[in-house]
Amino acid sequence: MNNKNYKVTSTSIVETRYLGIPKEYKLKCIEELSKLCNKDYKFTNVNALRTEGYLLWENSKVFDKLLENITVHYHQYISSIELNQTLFKNNTIKNAWGVIYKEGGYSKKHNHNSFFYSFIYCLSAESNNSPLIFEDKTYIQPKDDMLMLFPSHLYHEVLPNKGTKFVIAGNIT
Repeated sequence: MNNKNYKVTSTSIVETRYLGIPKEYKLKCIEELSKLCNKDYKFTNVNALRTEGYLLWENSKVFDKLLENITVHYHQYISSIELNQTLFKNNTIKNAWGVIYKEGGYSKKHNHNSFFYSFIYCLSAESNNSPLIFEDKTYIQPKDDMLMLFPSHLYHEVLPNKGTKFVIAGNIT
């Protein structure tokens, strides 16, 4: 596993890791995401195609295996950075949604302050897609099969995209 840590603030670590999700399953997720995303859903800071609401698993069971895998990796991440694991050991994904960033798609600077940790999983990304930018100007270039885990209080954004990328994002508490 190729994990990489980025120290964004003195107490906040962002980690990237590759999940090894089989290509066939990722393609099935991308196909399902393409069906569920709605260009008219405008109730967020995201200017891209987005699934409605915040409970992706209620819209489709296709993502269940992926969300379970993300949960396992979240617990590995927590065990590597937290001194008091008992505070976080029972945390689960509380919400998740899908986004398709096409050329020009972006996400305004924001955080997920109501939660403990957040994630972004990149199902697919063209090489010229825009990076995820954190508050200290740490840039992370999303790649296929990359999971990004980070404390929810960190501000982050995606500048207007140059390619196409399919992501699943969510929060854990």
